[in-house]
Amino acid sequence: MKKSVKLILIIVGVFIVLFLAAIGIGGWFVYHAILPTTNGSLPEVNAFLRNIEGDVTYTRDGASFVATDYLALKEGDIVKTGAHAGAAIYWSGYGRTVLEENTEVTVSRAERPGKDGLRARLHLEAGRTWTRIQKLLGANSDMTIESSDVVATVRGTSFGIDHTGDAVQVRVLESKVAVGQGQGDFTSDDFIFTEALKVDAGHKLLSQQSQFGDTEALTSSDLEDPLLVEGNQRIPEEDLEGCSALNLFEFWTELVQSIGYLQAHPRLLDTADGEAAFIGWLPNRYRLCATAILSH
Repeated sequence: MKKSVKLILIIVGVFIVLFLAAIGIGGWFVYHAILPTTNGSLPEVNAFLRNIEGDVTYTRDGASFVATDYLALKEGDIVKTGAHAGAAIYWSGYGRTVLEENTEVTVSRAERPGKDGLRARLHLEAGRTWTRIQKLLGANSDMTIESSDVVATVRGTSFGIDHTGDAVQVRVLESKVAVGQGQGDFTSDDFIFTEALKVDAGHKLLSQQSQFGDTEALTSSDLEDPLLVEGNQRIPEEDLEGCSALNLFEFWTELVQSIGYLQAHPRLLDTADGEAAFIGWLPNRYRLCATAILSH
């Protein structure tokens, strides 16, 4: 980034600090939102939650919390949806995994091996998911979901995995999914995927008691499944954007413009939902980054 742009960012940051201090609001906001970003960079977020409905929680370092939209996920986080609840994990720049009710997943890996890469690994403990990888992953990237003894890996497709009891079903709507088993630590590079077969578009595969059945064509019931219909919807590009992909100057400009909103509602930041109110006021494409900064 050019020195002139960095200088502008620092000047804008100082302006916000002085302005907020002058009107006597948001001291905590200045500390948590402004200071961590004066080094001229925005946080990298490889996976985040959206579309929260109902009782959704996440567990991090042994403690459980209520999940919220635009929550940046870390490796090791466990996400659970309750009855009549749902959520989606967005993989910055590439796609998303929709979680149905009564589903539990662990984010085993979420990293960017390069500027245009993604290495995502998800462990499905129970429930149903549908993943759509909208941008084709490169040779050094992959999206892998493990459930019981079944491992599915893709570079670009629309597919679902259901885990009920001792049965795991893989359904594919677009492209192909490699299905097999794995050995080693699923969270590390030591994990070895043993490919058994490929499931083509329009087909499904059932594994029960560690035994793979034959692939079968998707039925009309499969195609009308609300989870499939929702999960396969095309995702607007701006919804897929991560935080570090934003134009830094535009992001700061938007925060400056939000000062008028804070002036008109100075007590919002003193309430329990003050942060949510502020985030909700920002345009959609800036909410993830603002949330990541506030939780820094």
